[in-house]
Amino acid sequence: IIENQECFDLSADEAMEETLVQFAKQCSISVELLRDGKHEPTEHLLLSHPDSKVGRLERSIRETFIQDLECLDALVNKDGSVNISLGEREKWGKAIDALQEVIRYTR
Repeated sequence: IIENQECFDLSADEAMEETLVQFAKQCSISVELLRDGKHEPTEHLLLSHPDSKVGRLERSIRETFIQDLECLDALVNKDGSVNISLGEREKWGKAIDALQEVIRYTR
């Protein structure tokens, strides 16, 4: 979005529209389906300008979500068992907080 805005000297709204049109063409879907956000491969996309208030908030929330997932992933061994001993209360607290946030985010 920002690249389109800077390269083609577009406004934020024009850059968003241009980016949506380009991506829709690449995915062979209509721009309307892209905006709907409920169809693969678009459901994970953030369709807000990165410099807008909403865009910054959405990206901040996503960054926190990814950090929470990484926290939880670090506790799982290759065999699927969880790697926290009873003596590691700090890890338990962080894991519970991360799990609660992931659940909240995915609802």
